[in-house]
Amino acid sequence: MTISHLSEVSAILGLPGGGVVTTGRDLIIRVNHPNGTQNRALMDITSVVTNLALVDNGQTMLAMTESGKVFVYSTANWTLEDEVTLSSEGMIHSMAVLSDGRIAMGTHNGHLHIINGTDYSEIDHFSNIGNIVGIHEVGPNSFLALASFIGSSQVILFDVDTDGDGVVDSDDLFPTDPTQQVDADGDGYGDNQLGNNPDVWPADPSQWADSDGDGRGDNADGTNGDQFPNNADQHTDSDGDGYGDNSLGLNGDFFPNDPSQWFDSDGDGLGDNLEGTNPDDCPNSPGDSHIDRNGCPDSDDDGYSDATEDFPACSALAPNGADRYPIDPTQWCDTDQDNYGDNLTGNKPDWCPAEWGNSTRGIYFDTGENRYVTVQRFGCPDRDGDGYEDSGEHDGLTDWSTDPNEWVDSDRDGVGDNSDWDDLDPTVATEEEYCAKHPDDYAVCSNVYVPTNVTEDPEEELDPSEKRNQLMKEFLIYGGGIGVGLIAAILILWGLIGLIRTTMAKRSPDAQYSHQDATKELQADEEGEEFSTRGGITQEKGWEGEALG
Repeated sequence: MTISHLSEVSAILGLPGGGVVTTGRDLIIRVNHPNGTQNRALMDITSVVTNLALVDNGQTMLAMTESGKVFVYSTANWTLEDEVTLSSEGMIHSMAVLSDGRIAMGTHNGHLHIINGTDYSEIDHFSNIGNIVGIHEVGPNSFLALASFIGSSQVILFDVDTDGDGVVDSDDLFPTDPTQQVDADGDGYGDNQLGNNPDVWPADPSQWADSDGDGRGDNADGTNGDQFPNNADQHTDSDGDGYGDNSLGLNGDFFPNDPSQWFDSDGDGLGDNLEGTNPDDCPNSPGDSHIDRNGCPDSDDDGYSDATEDFPACSALAPNGADRYPIDPTQWCDTDQDNYGDNLTGNKPDWCPAEWGNSTRGIYFDTGENRYVTVQRFGCPDRDGDGYEDSGEHDGLTDWSTDPNEWVDSDRDGVGDNSDWDDLDPTVATEEEYCAKHPDDYAVCSNVYVPTNVTEDPEEELDPSEKRNQLMKEFLIYGGGIGVGLIAAILILWGLIGLIRTTMAKRSPDAQYSHQDATKELQADEEGEEFSTRGGITQEKGWEGEALG
């Protein structure tokens, strides 16, 4: 049994745990323990309480009065936390806590109030509906109100229009957005194109927005999805590298199927990303080099790039360097830097690519022809500068590599061919030896064989013209007709001797064919020029007023 009130009880409420709250017309609210003893007596109310209710999971108690006031108590310590007066100031006969936390209260004078369940402010109210004696929620944002009139009663369905757009919440798919009410495809975006968050594709549940206006939905996984929702130039990225397949558009991919490449700044077909597939080593300079570097200028199209300040030409210090010969497609590297290329099948190939050299030719013995022959040999050591490589100037007997005037000894007699009076006879080296073996070679040996037992004849000091004149005189004096024939024979013999002498001019020391002539011959042959050399016919002799030949 609880402590009684001085007048009739107007409302009663059971508490969790067995306690009981009672109130009466004595304007006292009594909080009783489960055993009936009084816990508290609350004396804040100013009019008769018509209804008591627990809200907020039992942490708050509402006391509603005949004057339209609502007293809010904390059940933790039973202190008064708030006091609210309804706008109608009607006697509160009914209340219900709705599922969304709002509170509906009905009054005797035909008003229905909707109260915020957090701060207890009034959200909305309805009027002229009779004495509301009961409220029952039937669904989200809708409830039934039992209204009593004189001689009759009605059950009224209340459906809330929270956003005030004219569509009740039960029919409004966007109850808090007055600009949207319908969502035909159920994707959560309203069909009203002029409202908030409109659905650009109201019949496609996979798409709703097109931020860049390119006709494709922002949802990349939806129908005709746009992988670049803010870039009207792009919508697809086949290789997933973040750059669009449209190479001509903003952030376009020049390599749409290669996730490691996307840009080609110089337009040579190679990607700028050095870490990607087939990268361009010269991304800002178009080129088709592909051996030492990719995509760099290659003037002679041999696959090797033209050298630059930061990428030097191929050498011993840079074996993988650029083209040493940028305008010669047959050469590209010069390891020993002697200006002859390493490629043996190219122009002016270096036969000693790892050793500096200045030779242009070499000499070797051809067993098939049984003679020494001269061949092209660029870039090998040539210590004496005669144009012949040193290795070919050794014959087992003599080393000609330090003699600029000799390079071969054909007859192996120890005398070089340029000095040897007979290149093919090892027993002949000097003029004396030659004349001893060829005494009938008057043109060459006339100065060698001078009679030692003949008294000096003044006529021998005469020149050829004077000798002829002298012979004419002697003929007129002594010879007569026979002398004329003899003189004619002598003159003919004299002319033949002069002709033989000119053909043997090679034996004269001033007509030797030197290494300088050999070098000139090679260079002229290489450069397509004519060349001249020493030797040949050094003197022409004949009758006065006549030319030989």
